Amino acid sequence: MSPIVFPRVTLFGVPMARLSMLETLLSMEEAIDDEVQISHTIVNPSMIVEMGSNVALRNAVLQSDLITTNSKLLVWASRLLGKPLPEAVDTVHLLNNIARLSRQGHYRIFFFGLTEGELEKCVDNFISKYSGSILAGAHCGEYVLDDERSIAEQIADSEAQILFIDLPSPRQENFLRKYGSILSRVNVIVKANKGLSVISAQNKKRKNVDTNRVKLGVMESLNKAFTSMNHALLSTLKFLAITVTEGFKPRRYNPPRRGRLA
Repeated sequence: MSPIVFPRVTLFGVPMARLSMLETLLSMEEAIDDEVQISHTIVNPSMIVEMGSNVALRNAVLQSDLITTNSKLLVWASRLLGKPLPEAVDTVHLLNNIARLSRQGHYRIFFFGLTEGELEKCVDNFISKYSGSILAGAHCGEYVLDDERSIAEQIADSEAQILFIDLPSPRQENFLRKYGSILSRVNVIVKANKGLSVISAQNKKRKNVDTNRVKLGVMESLNKAFTSMNHALLSTLKFLAITVTEGFKPRRYNPPRRGRLA
């Protein structure tokens, strides 16, 4: 079977898919119906900046067949550069929409990643929203390397059409590359990029805790938020500089060919 074909545009050296949320979902559904495999990942400005110096990250991103962005800033940059992307495809919304599609189309998802506790909360969250019929299986991201092959075989034996994988890089990419033949029957591989972690943290039950512990937790959260904001601001400024540089690159001129039209 031929692979799924969708429009692409190269931005910052990355072949981005020119697909909306709906079109992304339809491409995944087409892969399942045609029994072919596509892998999906999401990039953002911080990743674009880091890919300039991190070869492993760049190679990991470029391994994917379908690359979209969850960043409105990257969509804005694409329009500024004359290579417009239709919209930002939010990671968490995409994962939920895939789960909703799975319930409607009777597809099944295997969840792989997170700690055991986080994974349990994540799976419970999906099941409560979309029913247990979408669950093919699950395995946490805490394991020894000797268990990798058996995990890949567990995913394959589950007959899941979709794999949600959320492992640290480059362990995630090494796993997919090493056991690609075993996972060949999985039609859609979604690199969740911490999206499952976000979902596992949703709808947490409140517990009675000591006031001092609450204050300490708030201070730690504020400190993390401040550090994250500084990092995000620095990445944004670097990304804007890259965008300006990209905009001033000379365009290749291809003169029209003479003679018979192809």
